[in-house]
Formats: sequence, structure tokens, C-alpha cells
Amino acid sequence: MTDGEREKIKLRATYFNGIAIALMAVGVFGPYVALAQLFRSQGTDYQLLLTTVLAALGFAWFSTRAHGKAVSILGRLDE
Repeated sequence: MTDGEREKIKLRATYFNGIAIALMAVGVFGPYVALAQLFRSQGTDYQLLLTTVLAALGFAWFSTRAHGKAVSILGRLDE
């Protein structure tokens, strides 16, 4: 494997890891901060809370999958 091919593999892995980080930040942490501010000012809405938790779990799952893809791409460096 040439150095160029190794760098392409690393770049692909970095791309997918970046997607994983963005999904976690936007889809998991962001809504919790927004909910905390909303609940502090207006009280608790349990339907909104449940919807947000389920959406956050979905984003966390996609984030984990994207990170797993990055790890599998890096596994090609051993070939």
C-alpha cells in the first residue's frame, strides 16, 4: 500500500468520525440544553421530553454507527 492510499484511508475515517461528532453535538447535546432552558422558563412538558429523548437516542445511534464506520475504514491500514 502506498503512502497516498494510506492517507486516503485516514481522511475517509476522519470524515466519518467528524460526522459522528457533529451528530452527537447537534442531535443529543443541543436538544438537552434547549429543553433545560425551556423547562426552566415554562415548566415540564412530558410529551416534548419523550420526543426529544427518543430523537436524541436516534442521533446517538447514528453517531455510533458513523464512528464504527470510521473504525472499520482504519482497519484497512493493516492490509
